[in-house]
Amino acid sequence: MITATPAPDDFIKTGLSLLDFAWDTVANLITELDDSEYFGVDVDEVGDAFWQASKQKLSTSLAVAQQGVEFVLKGKIAEVSPFLLLSGGPNEWPKKCDKNNTNYADFRTIDAQDLIKVHNTAASNRLSDEFIVKFEDLRKKRNAIMHTVDKRIDLHVIDVVTAILSMHKLLFPNENWIQIRREYLKKYPLAELHSTDFVEPRIIWEFSLITDLLKPKHMKEFFSFNKRQRRYICPHCNHESGDAETRPKTAILVPNTASSTTLYCFVCELEMAVERVDCEDPECPGNVISPEFEICAACGGHLG
Repeated sequence: MITATPAPDDFIKTGLSLLDFAWDTVANLITELDDSEYFGVDVDEVGDAFWQASKQKLSTSLAVAQQGVEFVLKGKIAEVSPFLLLSGGPNEWPKKCDKNNTNYADFRTIDAQDLIKVHNTAASNRLSDEFIVKFEDLRKKRNAIMHTVDKRIDLHVIDVVTAILSMHKLLFPNENWIQIRREYLKKYPLAELHSTDFVEPRIIWEFSLITDLLKPKHMKEFFSFNKRQRRYICPHCNHESGDAETRPKTAILVPNTASSTTLYCFVCELEMAVERVDCEDPECPGNVISPEFEICAACGGHLG
């Protein structure tokens, strides 16, 4: 018999880990560039050279993300039956597998190009046409990167970020990528050495930068956040960041009216009560004040 048959979650957890690994590589590049400003680096002057030097890391991240998606698809197929992933007929199976117990890992599995066909044939919830197009595009780019080093592929950080977010959104429409990222950071080696205290400041930093990086349509698609609306400093994230320079503008008024008294932040997912009174700073035109955190959500100035 076949032994050590993997569970669907084994594939899915591995796939999500690979997506997070790809994200982590890109997030480190984004935060390193941002951090350099603190040390006096002119980002406008060195930005192009920095991203040019990062091409290999971006390419590798995209390839890792593609592999992560493949593992997730294998997990979804395995939810029907892990044996659907086995490739070839009995004449191609390991020798004497009919006479001896044989580990599942000893069998050859289907190629990545067949995953969608197998999934949509066996599973009740077929993958969307949008996913199929994006998956095939990602797979071709990954193959070019890994096998030919195609110089025509000119990747930018936004390409990798949107690829990860898009694949996750299409595969797990009811899950929040920020929460996935938060949980993975809690399991990082740094958390084992010290504590998880670094997690929330890191999340706030990453997604503050992502907000500035992505186009409004992408922020709307992936985070249901209207970037075109006036953005405010999230009082809660500002407090959690522990960094006076961060000033995370990740909150908007809901509803977006002149009398609205609720701020919503897509990073911490909190709704916070605010007062519509003028900021104490005469140079600040803001009138969105957080009484709980005693700051102006427009400029970040403390009250009193």
